[in-house]
Amino acid sequence: MVDYEDFQEMSNERSKSQDVNDDMREQAREQIYFVEKEDGQWEPQIIQRMNGKPRYTDDRCNPILDSICGEIEDNDFAVKISPASGSASKETAETFEGLIRNIENISSAALIYSAMSRMMVTSSMSGVELEQDFIDGDSFDQDLFIKEIPDFHNRVWFDQASIKQDNGDARFVFVDEYITKEEYKSKFPEGNLASVGSNIRNEAYYDKPDVITISRCYYKMPRQIDIVEFSNGAVYRDDEKLVMMMDELMEMGITETRRRTRDSHRVYQRYMDASGWLTESEETVFEILPVFGCYANYKVVDGKAIMRGAIAKAMDQQRVHNMAFSREVEEVVLSPR
Repeated sequence: MVDYEDFQEMSNERSKSQDVNDDMREQAREQIYFVEKEDGQWEPQIIQRMNGKPRYTDDRCNPILDSICGEIEDNDFAVKISPASGSASKETAETFEGLIRNIENISSAALIYSAMSRMMVTSSMSGVELEQDFIDGDSFDQDLFIKEIPDFHNRVWFDQASIKQDNGDARFVFVDEYITKEEYKSKFPEGNLASVGSNIRNEAYYDKPDVITISRCYYKMPRQIDIVEFSNGAVYRDDEKLVMMMDELMEMGITETRRRTRDSHRVYQRYMDASGWLTESEETVFEILPVFGCYANYKVVDGKAIMRGAIAKAMDQQRVHNMAFSREVEEVVLSPR
Protein backbone atom coordinates (compact mmCIF):
# COMPACT_ATOMS: atom_id res chain seq x y z
CA MET A 1 0.00 0.00 0.00
CA VAL A 2 1.19 3.51 -0.78
CA ASP A 3 2.37 5.49 2.25
CA TYR A 4 0.45 8.73 1.76
CA GLU A 5 2.44 10.44 4.52
CA ASP A 6 5.77 9.85 2.76
CA PHE A 7 6.40 12.89 0.56
CA GLN A 8 9.11 11.25 -1.54
CA GLU A 9 6.94 8.22 -2.27
CA MET A 10 4.01 10.40 -3.34
CA SER A 11 6.29 12.59 -5.44
CA ASN A 12 7.56 9.44 -7.17
CA GLU A 13 3.97 8.28 -7.79
CA ARG A 14 3.21 11.61 -9.44
CA SER A 15 6.27 11.25 -11.67
CA LYS A 16 5.23 7.70 -12.61
CA SER A 17 1.76 8.95 -13.58
CA GLN A 18 3.35 11.58 -15.81
CA ASP A 19 5.65 9.02 -17.45
CA VAL A 20 2.84 6.55 -18.15
CA ASN A 21 0.68 9.27 -19.72
CA ASP A 22 3.46 11.18 -21.46
CA ASP A 23 2.61 10.07 -25.02
CA MET A 24 -1.15 10.63 -24.65
CA ARG A 25 -0.63 14.08 -23.15
CA GLU A 26 1.81 15.03 -25.91
CA GLN A 27 -0.75 13.96 -28.53
CA ALA A 28 -3.40 16.05 -26.75
CA ARG A 29 -1.14 19.11 -26.87
CA GLU A 30 -0.42 18.54 -30.55
CA GLN A 31 -4.13 18.39 -31.37
CA ILE A 32 -4.85 21.56 -29.36
CA TYR A 33 -1.99 23.49 -30.99
CA PHE A 34 -3.14 22.23 -34.37
CA VAL A 35 -6.55 23.90 -34.12
CA GLU A 36 -5.73 26.86 -31.86
CA LYS A 37 -2.18 28.08 -32.50
CA GLU A 38 -1.24 30.41 -35.34
CA ASP A 39 0.42 28.29 -38.05
CA GLY A 40 -0.46 25.28 -35.90
CA GLN A 41 -1.49 23.31 -38.99
CA TRP A 42 2.01 23.67 -40.43
CA GLU A 43 4.90 21.53 -39.23
CA PRO A 44 7.90 23.66 -38.11
CA GLN A 45 10.27 21.69 -40.35
CA ILE A 46 8.12 22.41 -43.42
CA ILE A 47 7.95 26.13 -42.58
CA GLN A 48 11.76 26.29 -42.48
CA ARG A 49 12.07 24.57 -45.86
CA MET A 50 9.68 26.97 -47.57
CA ASN A 51 12.22 29.82 -47.31
CA GLY A 52 9.64 32.57 -47.11
CA LYS A 53 7.34 31.23 -49.81
CA PRO A 54 3.64 32.00 -49.23
CA ARG A 55 1.78 29.52 -47.08
CA TYR A 56 -1.94 29.50 -46.45
CA THR A 57 -4.26 27.55 -44.18
CA ASP A 58 -7.52 26.34 -45.70
CA ASP A 59 -8.94 25.11 -42.40
CA ARG A 60 -11.14 22.02 -42.83
CA CYS A 61 -10.84 20.79 -39.20
CA ASN A 62 -12.41 23.51 -37.07
CA PRO A 63 -15.72 23.23 -38.95
CA ILE A 64 -15.74 19.51 -38.06
CA LEU A 65 -15.18 20.34 -34.40
CA ASP A 66 -17.84 23.06 -34.46
CA SER A 67 -20.34 20.64 -35.97
CA ILE A 68 -19.70 17.92 -33.37
CA CYS A 69 -19.65 20.33 -30.42
CA GLY A 70 -22.75 22.13 -31.71
CA GLU A 71 -24.72 18.88 -31.61
CA ILE A 72 -23.49 18.19 -28.08
CA GLU A 73 -24.42 21.69 -26.90
CA ASP A 74 -27.90 21.38 -28.43
CA ASN A 75 -28.61 18.38 -26.21
CA ASP A 76 -30.01 19.01 -22.75
CA PHE A 77 -28.18 16.68 -20.36
CA ALA A 78 -30.21 15.62 -17.33
CA VAL A 79 -29.67 13.07 -14.58
CA LYS A 80 -32.44 10.49 -14.16
CA ILE A 81 -32.55 8.51 -10.90
CA SER A 82 -34.71 5.40 -10.56
CA PRO A 83 -35.45 3.61 -7.26
CA ALA A 84 -33.88 0.16 -7.14
CA SER A 85 -34.07 -1.68 -3.82
CA GLY A 86 -34.14 -1.43 -0.06
CA SER A 87 -35.65 1.83 1.22
CA ALA A 88 -35.56 3.38 -2.26
CA SER A 89 -38.76 5.02 -3.45
CA LYS A 90 -39.96 7.25 -6.25
CA GLU A 91 -40.16 10.20 -3.85
CA THR A 92 -36.56 9.67 -2.70
CA ALA A 93 -35.37 9.44 -6.30
CA GLU A 94 -37.15 12.70 -7.15
CA THR A 95 -35.52 14.34 -4.13
CA PHE A 96 -32.05 13.29 -5.31
CA GLU A 97 -32.83 14.54 -8.82
CA GLY A 98 -33.79 17.91 -7.36
CA LEU A 99 -30.57 18.09 -5.33
CA ILE A 100 -28.47 17.29 -8.39
CA ARG A 101 -30.30 19.89 -10.50
CA ASN A 102 -29.62 22.47 -7.77
CA ILE A 103 -25.91 21.62 -7.75
CA GLU A 104 -25.83 22.01 -11.53
CA ASN A 105 -27.72 25.32 -11.41
CA ILE A 106 -25.50 26.98 -8.79
CA SER A 107 -22.42 25.70 -10.63
CA SER A 108 -23.51 26.97 -14.09
CA ALA A 109 -22.95 23.38 -15.14
CA ALA A 110 -24.29 23.86 -18.66
CA LEU A 111 -21.36 26.16 -19.50
CA ILE A 112 -18.91 23.77 -17.85
CA TYR A 113 -20.26 20.77 -19.78
CA SER A 114 -20.00 22.75 -23.02
CA ALA A 115 -16.39 23.80 -22.44
CA MET A 116 -15.44 20.32 -21.22
CA SER A 117 -16.99 18.57 -24.22
CA ARG A 118 -15.28 20.94 -26.70
CA MET A 119 -11.89 20.26 -25.14
CA MET A 120 -12.58 16.52 -25.05
CA VAL A 121 -13.55 16.47 -28.74
CA THR A 122 -10.50 18.55 -29.66
CA SER A 123 -7.76 16.94 -27.58
CA SER A 124 -9.35 13.63 -26.44
CA MET A 125 -9.39 14.57 -22.74
CA SER A 126 -10.90 16.93 -20.21
CA GLY A 127 -12.40 16.67 -16.74
CA VAL A 128 -14.27 18.22 -13.85
CA GLU A 129 -13.90 18.45 -10.09
CA LEU A 130 -16.54 18.27 -7.37
CA GLU A 131 -15.89 20.77 -4.58
CA GLN A 132 -17.48 21.50 -1.22
CA ASP A 133 -17.62 25.23 -0.48
CA PHE A 134 -19.72 27.97 1.12
CA ILE A 135 -22.68 29.12 -0.96
CA ASP A 136 -21.40 32.71 -0.78
CA GLY A 137 -19.00 34.81 1.26
CA ASP A 138 -21.58 35.87 3.85
CA SER A 139 -23.12 32.45 4.45
CA PHE A 140 -22.46 29.56 6.82
CA ASP A 141 -24.27 27.13 4.53
CA GLN A 142 -22.18 24.86 2.32
CA ASP A 143 -23.00 23.02 -0.87
CA LEU A 144 -21.36 20.99 -3.60
CA PHE A 145 -20.15 22.71 -6.77
CA ILE A 146 -19.07 21.33 -10.14
CA LYS A 147 -15.85 22.97 -11.31
CA GLU A 148 -14.17 22.86 -14.69
CA ILE A 149 -10.47 21.94 -14.74
CA PRO A 150 -8.89 24.13 -17.44
CA ASP A 151 -5.67 22.84 -19.00
CA PHE A 152 -6.62 19.34 -17.82
CA HIS A 153 -3.98 17.62 -19.97
CA ASN A 154 -1.19 19.55 -18.19
CA ARG A 155 -2.59 19.61 -14.67
CA VAL A 156 -4.27 16.33 -13.68
CA TRP A 157 -2.38 13.10 -12.93
CA PHE A 158 -4.29 10.00 -11.88
CA ASP A 159 -2.93 6.85 -10.31
CA GLN A 160 -0.89 5.11 -13.04
CA ALA A 161 -2.81 1.85 -12.50
CA SER A 162 -6.19 3.43 -13.27
CA ILE A 163 -7.83 2.08 -16.44
CA LYS A 164 -11.53 2.90 -15.97
CA GLN A 165 -12.80 5.59 -18.33
CA ASP A 166 -13.91 7.85 -15.46
CA ASN A 167 -10.81 6.97 -13.36
CA GLY A 168 -13.12 5.60 -10.69
CA ASP A 169 -10.57 2.90 -9.83
CA ALA A 170 -7.76 5.37 -9.06
CA ARG A 171 -6.33 5.37 -5.55
CA PHE A 172 -5.17 9.00 -5.75
CA VAL A 173 -5.00 11.96 -8.09
CA PHE A 174 -2.82 15.07 -8.31
CA VAL A 175 -4.36 18.35 -9.48
CA ASP A 176 -1.76 21.03 -10.21
CA GLU A 177 -2.53 24.67 -9.46
CA TYR A 178 -0.84 27.83 -10.75
CA ILE A 179 -0.42 30.62 -8.15
CA THR A 180 1.63 33.81 -8.08
CA LYS A 181 4.73 34.07 -5.92
CA GLU A 182 2.99 36.61 -3.70
CA GLU A 183 0.04 34.28 -3.13
CA TYR A 184 2.43 31.39 -2.46
CA LYS A 185 4.33 33.37 0.20
CA SER A 186 1.04 34.43 1.80
CA LYS A 187 -0.41 30.92 2.02
CA PHE A 188 2.77 28.93 2.59
CA PRO A 189 5.29 31.23 4.35
CA GLU A 190 7.60 28.31 5.15
CA GLY A 191 7.63 27.00 1.55
CA ASN A 192 10.59 27.12 -0.80
CA LEU A 193 8.87 28.49 -3.95
CA ALA A 194 9.67 25.21 -5.71
CA SER A 195 7.34 24.34 -8.60
CA VAL A 196 6.42 20.71 -9.15
CA GLY A 197 7.73 19.19 -12.37
CA SER A 198 5.98 19.29 -15.73
CA ASN A 199 6.23 16.86 -18.65
CA ILE A 200 5.77 19.51 -21.36
CA ARG A 201 8.55 18.95 -23.90
CA ASN A 202 8.23 22.04 -26.06
CA GLU A 203 6.75 25.37 -25.03
CA ALA A 204 4.26 26.61 -27.64
CA TYR A 205 3.65 29.93 -25.88
CA TYR A 206 6.31 32.01 -24.18
CA ASP A 207 4.58 35.15 -22.87
CA LYS A 208 3.06 33.43 -19.86
CA PRO A 209 2.45 34.50 -16.23
CA ASP A 210 5.28 34.12 -13.74
CA VAL A 211 3.71 31.58 -11.37
CA ILE A 212 4.55 28.73 -9.04
CA THR A 213 2.99 25.32 -9.73
CA ILE A 214 1.86 23.44 -6.64
CA SER A 215 -0.09 20.17 -6.56
CA ARG A 216 -3.19 19.20 -4.57
CA CYS A 217 -3.20 15.51 -3.83
CA TYR A 218 -6.45 13.64 -3.20
CA TYR A 219 -6.07 10.10 -1.85
CA LYS A 220 -8.41 7.39 -0.58
CA MET A 221 -7.90 5.83 2.84
CA PRO A 222 -9.69 2.48 3.33
CA ARG A 223 -12.20 2.00 6.13
CA GLN A 224 -15.01 -0.39 7.00
CA ILE A 225 -18.69 0.47 7.40
CA ASP A 226 -21.43 -1.59 9.07
CA ILE A 227 -24.77 -1.60 7.27
CA VAL A 228 -28.02 -2.81 8.84
CA GLU A 229 -31.18 -4.13 7.18
CA PHE A 230 -34.51 -3.75 9.01
CA SER A 231 -37.78 -5.67 8.82
CA ASN A 232 -39.35 -3.04 6.54
CA GLY A 233 -36.61 -3.62 3.95
CA ALA A 234 -34.81 -0.34 4.66
CA VAL A 235 -30.99 -0.41 4.84
CA TYR A 236 -29.04 2.10 6.95
CA ARG A 237 -25.44 2.66 7.96
CA ASP A 238 -24.66 1.94 11.58
CA ASP A 239 -23.71 5.49 12.57
CA GLU A 240 -24.92 8.38 14.74
CA LYS A 241 -27.95 9.00 12.52
CA LEU A 242 -29.13 5.42 13.00
CA VAL A 243 -28.71 5.70 16.79
CA MET A 244 -30.99 8.74 16.74
CA MET A 245 -33.58 6.83 14.67
CA MET A 246 -33.61 3.61 16.70
CA ASP A 247 -36.27 4.66 19.24
CA GLU A 248 -38.61 5.77 16.47
CA LEU A 249 -38.07 2.53 14.55
CA MET A 250 -38.74 0.42 17.67
CA GLU A 251 -41.98 2.31 18.37
CA MET A 252 -43.10 1.43 14.83
CA GLY A 253 -42.30 -2.22 15.45
CA ILE A 254 -39.44 -2.22 12.96
CA THR A 255 -36.58 -4.48 14.01
CA GLU A 256 -33.13 -5.33 12.77
CA THR A 257 -33.00 -8.45 10.57
CA ARG A 258 -29.37 -8.65 9.51
CA ARG A 259 -26.15 -6.67 9.20
CA ARG A 260 -22.82 -6.91 7.45
CA THR A 261 -19.54 -5.01 7.12
CA ARG A 262 -18.44 -3.57 3.80
CA ASP A 263 -15.28 -1.88 2.55
CA SER A 264 -15.37 1.86 1.92
CA HIS A 265 -13.01 4.84 1.72
CA ARG A 266 -12.60 8.36 3.00
CA VAL A 267 -10.85 10.89 0.77
CA TYR A 268 -8.18 13.20 2.16
CA GLN A 269 -6.36 16.08 0.51
CA ARG A 270 -2.97 17.67 0.95
CA TYR A 271 -0.87 20.30 -0.87
CA MET A 272 2.71 19.80 -2.00
CA ASP A 273 5.42 21.48 -4.05
CA ALA A 274 8.71 20.10 -5.33
CA SER A 275 10.43 20.36 -1.95
CA GLY A 276 7.84 18.90 0.43
CA TRP A 277 4.36 18.99 1.93
CA LEU A 278 2.84 22.45 2.25
CA THR A 279 -0.16 21.50 4.43
CA GLU A 280 -1.28 18.76 6.77
CA SER A 281 -3.72 16.04 5.66
CA GLU A 282 -7.32 17.26 5.60
CA GLU A 283 -10.34 14.97 5.62
CA THR A 284 -12.98 15.69 2.98
CA VAL A 285 -16.65 14.73 2.78
CA PHE A 286 -16.05 12.38 -0.16
CA GLU A 287 -15.83 8.60 -0.34
CA ILE A 288 -14.68 8.63 -3.97
CA LEU A 289 -12.12 10.87 -5.62
CA PRO A 290 -13.90 14.16 -6.52
CA VAL A 291 -12.00 14.48 -9.81
CA PHE A 292 -13.38 12.82 -12.94
CA GLY A 293 -11.74 12.39 -16.33
CA CYS A 294 -13.69 12.55 -19.57
CA TYR A 295 -12.07 10.93 -22.62
CA ALA A 296 -12.92 10.56 -26.30
CA ASN A 297 -12.45 7.35 -28.32
CA TYR A 298 -11.25 5.64 -25.13
CA LYS A 299 -9.77 2.15 -25.25
CA VAL A 300 -7.50 -0.03 -23.13
CA VAL A 301 -4.88 -1.80 -25.27
CA ASP A 302 -2.11 -3.98 -23.80
CA GLY A 303 -2.97 -2.68 -20.34
CA LYS A 304 -2.58 0.95 -21.43
CA ALA A 305 -5.35 3.54 -21.70
CA ILE A 306 -5.35 5.29 -25.08
CA MET A 307 -7.61 8.00 -26.50
CA ARG A 308 -7.76 10.43 -29.42
CA GLY A 309 -9.65 13.53 -30.46
CA ALA A 310 -11.97 13.97 -33.42
CA ILE A 311 -9.33 15.43 -35.73
CA ALA A 312 -6.40 13.19 -34.82
CA LYS A 313 -6.73 11.10 -37.99
CA ALA A 314 -7.37 14.17 -40.18
CA MET A 315 -4.26 16.15 -39.27
CA ASP A 316 -1.98 14.70 -41.95
CA GLN A 317 -4.62 15.20 -44.64
CA GLN A 318 -5.06 18.83 -43.54
CA ARG A 319 -1.30 19.46 -43.70
CA VAL A 320 -1.05 17.97 -47.20
CA HIS A 321 -4.06 20.02 -48.28
CA ASN A 322 -2.49 23.23 -46.95
CA MET A 323 0.72 22.58 -48.89
CA ALA A 324 -1.17 21.82 -52.13
CA PHE A 325 -3.47 24.81 -51.64
CA SER A 326 -0.53 27.16 -51.03
CA ARG A 327 1.28 25.85 -54.12
CA GLU A 328 -1.86 26.28 -56.21
CA VAL A 329 -2.29 29.89 -55.07
CA GLU A 330 1.38 30.61 -55.76
CA GLU A 331 1.19 29.23 -59.31
CA VAL A 332 -2.00 31.16 -60.08
CA VAL A 333 -0.47 34.40 -58.84
CA LEU A 334 2.74 33.93 -60.83
CA SER A 335 1.09 32.69 -64.02
CA PRO A 336 0.64 35.08 -67.00
CA ARG A 337 -2.62 36.95 -67.12
